[in-house]
Amino acid sequence: MNSEDFLFNIALYGPALFIVVATILSVLTPGYGMVKNTISELALGKLGRLQEVNFVVSGGLIVTLGILLVGRHAALYQSLGIIAMGSIMFLSAFFRTDPVDQSVTRTTTPRGAVHIALFMVGILAMMTAQLGWSLHSFGSLFSLYSLLSGIVVLVCFAGVANRPQQGGLFQRILLVDIMTWITMFALVNGR
Repeated sequence: MNSEDFLFNIALYGPALFIVVATILSVLTPGYGMVKNTISELALGKLGRLQEVNFVVSGGLIVTLGILLVGRHAALYQSLGIIAMGSIMFLSAFFRTDPVDQSVTRTTTPRGAVHIALFMVGILAMMTAQLGWSLHSFGSLFSLYSLLSGIVVLVCFAGVANRPQQGGLFQRILLVDIMTWITMFALVNGR
């Protein structure tokens, strides 16, 4: 195994690492509700530094995975979408979200507004990557999975925006879907 293959195998753990660490922190953070609160809100609590590290490490691994996929001539648009999503996760450590419970802040801070904008760009990049792949390799099993995955992201994105009391649940489903798709795309196209 050469060093690029070794790095690829390590980077493959980025999406799963993100979800596992966020889930553990969700359980350990007092007053945190997985249905209402978003994963980004974990950065606001007592264990916030750990979520910031999770954003940096997992995001960095996902960026690395995307770069390696570009180098392996995997579908360029999808690989760039993965790089964008990893970069946005990385930046989320520095542009923390505002609490979902607006009774606490009543306003959106500039840093929170940047976080929301980054989230939207990342989700739209991944959704178009998923739906684009479904058209690119139409008829394959992974094409069908990509189509269904993109639809789940679209529905959950609408749920995050329109159902704040369940926003955390919709965001979790959305991010598990995206992280799973990134891993599957890399396994299918990067080997």
